Amino acid sequence: MKIVVDQIDCFERPFNLRLPFRYGIVTLEKAIQAFVRVRVSNTAGRYQTGWSAEVMAPKWFDKTPQLSNQANEQQLRESIRIAASTYVKGDPLTPFALHASRYQAIVDTAGQMGLNPLVASYGPALLDRAILDACCQMKEINFFDAINTNLPDIKPSALTADFSHFDMDRHLSTLVPREQLWLRHTIGMADALDDTDLIGRTVPDDRLPVTLQQVISVHKPRYFKIKLSGNTLFDRDRLNRIAKALSSASQRYGFSLDGNEQYESFEEFHEAFLQFRDDPSISSFMSQCLFIEQPVKRENTFCRTTRIPPNLPPVIIDEADSGPDSFVEALQLGYRGVSSKQCKGIYRSLINHARVHIHGPSFLITAEDLTTQAGINVQQDLALAALLGIKHVEKNGHFYVNGMAGAEADEQRRFLQAHPTLYQGIDQTTHLRIIEGKINLRDLSGPGFATHTYPDFKLSAPVFQIN
Repeated sequence: MKIVVDQIDCFERPFNLRLPFRYGIVTLEKAIQAFVRVRVSNTAGRYQTGWSAEVMAPKWFDKTPQLSNQANEQQLRESIRIAASTYVKGDPLTPFALHASRYQAIVDTAGQMGLNPLVASYGPALLDRAILDACCQMKEINFFDAINTNLPDIKPSALTADFSHFDMDRHLSTLVPREQLWLRHTIGMADALDDTDLIGRTVPDDRLPVTLQQVISVHKPRYFKIKLSGNTLFDRDRLNRIAKALSSASQRYGFSLDGNEQYESFEEFHEAFLQFRDDPSISSFMSQCLFIEQPVKRENTFCRTTRIPPNLPPVIIDEADSGPDSFVEALQLGYRGVSSKQCKGIYRSLINHARVHIHGPSFLITAEDLTTQAGINVQQDLALAALLGIKHVEKNGHFYVNGMAGAEADEQRRFLQAHPTLYQGIDQTTHLRIIEGKINLRDLSGPGFATHTYPDFKLSAPVFQIN
């Protein structure tokens, strides 16, 4: 299916967090969600619009301490603008051919503006999803069928050299989406673990869980993601408290550790991990660690002296996955996995999933979150994770934000009515529905990319429009 992108509109919606989210070097209390609307036409002259959305998360794409959150947001705004200017018009191309043919020009232009490759990936990631949504609607098929039949015409060899003899069509045809996903609950560095942490804090009056103990009681997650600070003593004490909280849960559990680039070298992280593992008070707890995510700063991840010991849980890259070949380079150093994050691009996730398939069952692709918001953002993210067959998915937007924050009541009602299994109403606000630690995805299989309704910006002018 060949299309031309005729017009791209970018909108923004600010929102406040109900609880501060501490990750890496930032504590997030408010943020902006970017929305992209594309209009595409096929070779028969038929037009269709498509949508995508993503949080403009500061201090994840570029962690330069001197940059303010507003400066980080402007970087991502520029990434969308660069991608939009590069994608619009031109000869008809398949969705993936459009992505592959424009990728390097986008990275080069972004680089000239001082934007790193991870920032550069943000814009095309949004555009690719919106384009795929439009194409799915035009063909009247859902996202899962579109990828099973390779509607975008994904040819990895157009981006990377390690797929010359791989049958991508056949691989994609074998993917069976999960009907439900286990929640992997994020435990941020500023999160209250129990009621003692609430002393002196302002607690939101919204009937939603605030502490880890309350989350366990209400959502009953079996999987968790624990943020590390890089301070071994602080992290060890906090892990001890988390271990006690999780031991109170009736079911078995597993967790991942997220280093968020807090360590200068793998040796530094390995020393800290051994202290955690060898501490008698948490050694049993540490045996439940499923994998370790991006412990080392991205610029040091691919140090040629790095050798990851085999006695560790699998170590995966996240922020260091900044280009089409990053995972290939990481595999050569002993990394055993990579994150799927739709803000890095659905095609990168699908290609990396194929690499994991090629390398075998001791390698993995995981589903990590970017505080995805209720609405198109979380729906497309969940659909991608489901198609990749990932068992549990990190989700935290529902915890740190009160439902569809920033959306008008009518829009919230429309999403709730269109996706009654995925969402529930709490005090006139639309929230992700989590039952016994699981998220049901039955509502995501209609025509289009995982949505039956769309955001309302009728009264809002776009931040920019390119045509």
